[in-house]
Amino acid sequence: MPQQDDFKSLSSRELVSKRGADLIIINPGSDTLTLGLGSSESPVHVPHAVAYATSDSKAAEEFGEDDSEDVSGDRSHAREVAYLEASTSVRIQPQGQQWHAPCVVRNEIQGRLHPQMGNVLVGEQTESLKSSDPYRVWHPMVSGRLNPKRTRVEATRDLAHIWGRVVEERLGISNKRFADFSVVLVVSEDLSGVEVEILADVILRELGFKDVVVHVEAIAATFGQGCSGACVVNLGSHTTTLCCVEDGIITPSSRVLLPYGGVCIGDSLLWLLRRQRSWSQQDFDPTTRPCDASELNRMVLRSCFLPAEGAERDVQRQIASCPNAVLNIVSDDNVVSELQLCLGPAACVAPMGYFHPDLFYSESERSRPPSLKTLSPLEAHWRELSAHPLHLAGDDDFHDDIYTDPVDETHSLADHHGALGLDDAIVKSISSIPRPHQRKRLYSSILLVGEYAGLRGLPDMLERRVLAALPQDEITETVAVMEPKSDVREAIWKGGVLLGILEGGDHWVKKSDWLSGGVRVGDPVKYVKSELVLSKLFWYFRAQQGTV
Repeated sequence: MPQQDDFKSLSSRELVSKRGADLIIINPGSDTLTLGLGSSESPVHVPHAVAYATSDSKAAEEFGEDDSEDVSGDRSHAREVAYLEASTSVRIQPQGQQWHAPCVVRNEIQGRLHPQMGNVLVGEQTESLKSSDPYRVWHPMVSGRLNPKRTRVEATRDLAHIWGRVVEERLGISNKRFADFSVVLVVSEDLSGVEVEILADVILRELGFKDVVVHVEAIAATFGQGCSGACVVNLGSHTTTLCCVEDGIITPSSRVLLPYGGVCIGDSLLWLLRRQRSWSQQDFDPTTRPCDASELNRMVLRSCFLPAEGAERDVQRQIASCPNAVLNIVSDDNVVSELQLCLGPAACVAPMGYFHPDLFYSESERSRPPSLKTLSPLEAHWRELSAHPLHLAGDDDFHDDIYTDPVDETHSLADHHGALGLDDAIVKSISSIPRPHQRKRLYSSILLVGEYAGLRGLPDMLERRVLAALPQDEITETVAVMEPKSDVREAIWKGGVLLGILEGGDHWVKKSDWLSGGVRVGDPVKYVKSELVLSKLFWYFRAQQGTV
């Protein structure tokens, strides 16, 4: 917890510099970990992955068995229909001549990659791995929640390896000094209480930081933007979440969870190129090669866009003005080659899956969110949460506590088929607010954050489509996406900085209380009930969720 000194006379810059120097803000995210000192101008962005040396030559993360029904034929047809609708909506002829523009491919040897090896690799080190390398890659967080394929012991080990190594190597803080720093943990509003407990245990027990406070991403996003309320749209890698925030509290009925994210754009892009016979690279496989998956995601953010409103000729001019996309492909013998692609209309049709979700359907496990039960947003009762005992030992069955919550089908969707488009989801979220004047304000305060919120042309496209999707009885005449005050990928982290600096002492959980279960030897107050230690951590978290 930061020292509660007199800071009223300090400027905002001095306040952040002085009180943020001993704060570390951690936003686990999903594919990307965002972490940094509170006094820093910007955080570091690290792939949230760990790789362990293994005797098996398989670098890709294992996926569990898919128990869903085999409806690939129906889904493929729905995807074709979505492709026709998406192309037409951006004034591109689905079978037009522009789809048959030659794909410019030029392989050039750029050099030889010398990946760093060891028993445990974290962050960027995992991005260079290929399917032939003797490593197994794991992502401890999936869709903003703990990976359901990892036990409690494994999840704790994964997170401790990644977070500890990043703090040491990227922030330059020795593990011997961890006890001098406080941690602001900014997590998804869909996290369950048990998951929060596990993350806090990693910070306080495994890494040994001084204390921790928990905030939710949507609240931090509004603080980072400097607004009291907004419809927060978090565009993650595998899922997209929406909720309305008013005065630092989430309206529970406004929460919407969509089962698609930015990773789906890359898979749709490859599908479109293959469909037009513009892609023939057999040695590029983002489903089994982490290096290819990372490169594809980067290409999406660099080259994909949503076109501005205009006639068909204007859209064609926008497409023609785009430079070739560049992919770096690493061969099995670590030779790096450059591949240049003329994406053509695929560059702007692929992101339209946000509004035509069936376009995002893919047989690739890479773009599928976990099963429906792993995405349930709330635990059954606060009463069960506050009575939950401290799990200090490993419990391989802890997933039963996390992932068996009753599903709120109103706000959770199982797959892309039949899912709401992003524009309709925003209307649904804001329409749950009962007061007309609040809805009017929220329609003018749509806040985009997350790893894929910086997609070119998305704000303008969203404003046009949400305005067209408004109910006839809605008094709102203006829809506006808020102009970001900082990098959209850093808005949540910067909000966490402000919350940590302004946070009083009441909601911080100290390492000593956490490790002792509340027992205080030699203190006038001899003990605090262990469930109160948990309640102190969870109550504030639940209050921000609007569930208590």
